[in-house]
Amino acid sequence: MVAPGTNLLADQLYQVDDTILHTQYEGGIAILPMNSLVSLFAVSHPWGTAESGTIIYQWNGDGFTAAMNSGYFEPDWPANADMTLVPGNSFLMVNTNSSAFTNLFLGLVRGEQIFHVGPATNGSPSTNYLSATVPAAGYITNVTDYRPHNGDTIKLWNTASNAYVSYPYLGTNWTQGVPELGVGQGFLLITTNAESWTNLWQ
Repeated sequence: MVAPGTNLLADQLYQVDDTILHTQYEGGIAILPMNSLVSLFAVSHPWGTAESGTIIYQWNGDGFTAAMNSGYFEPDWPANADMTLVPGNSFLMVNTNSSAFTNLFLGLVRGEQIFHVGPATNGSPSTNYLSATVPAAGYITNVTDYRPHNGDTIKLWNTASNAYVSYPYLGTNWTQGVPELGVGQGFLLITTNAESWTNLWQ
């Protein structure tokens, strides 16, 4: 469910071959990039009038790359239509309409995801837009295999208050409780540590 306003979301399914797209589409089309905006919204689950004006922001390490749907009867991305939304990453989706809408992602669960998080740069923590790689809800440590380090902060977006809720990890404890993720929910990891871990699913 995409609420009016800003949402921090993730596509946790991976389109590993073209048959996933073509089973949802009749007629001949060119091969589209996996998990691109065109594949996700024009083919796997067509949007309509309710989603017109929706803006997607993807973090590129220095700022955001934006794409806006300007279509009314079918999605149309005049800019950055080849932007890819892949498991393990999250993105901001801004619903500019006054009503919520539902988006359905199609694909397969990736059995393994390796996360690499860079260290601080010039004394500033790195900001990482991440997600679980499986559509499951639970504590962040359970659904992502992430293990916090001293000084890490997890941020979850609260759509109702239109603000981030921070979960600092100091010493060996979460000071505001362990962050819990919902299905399709993204999160921010703010850290000065270089971290790598593997998320495995059977």
